[in-house]
Amino acid sequence: MTVVMKKTDRLILNATKRYRMSWEEAGLQVTTSIEVQQN
Repeated sequence: MTVVMKKTDRLILNATKRYRMSWEEAGLQVTTSIEVQQN
């Protein structure tokens, strides 16, 4: 049971990291486009 829980926890952590990275990249793209428009 504990081994399965650890594996699922690791999978969930990897998924959340991937989502967070994609969100940060999207946020960076939005901010850079806004900065370009202001200039």
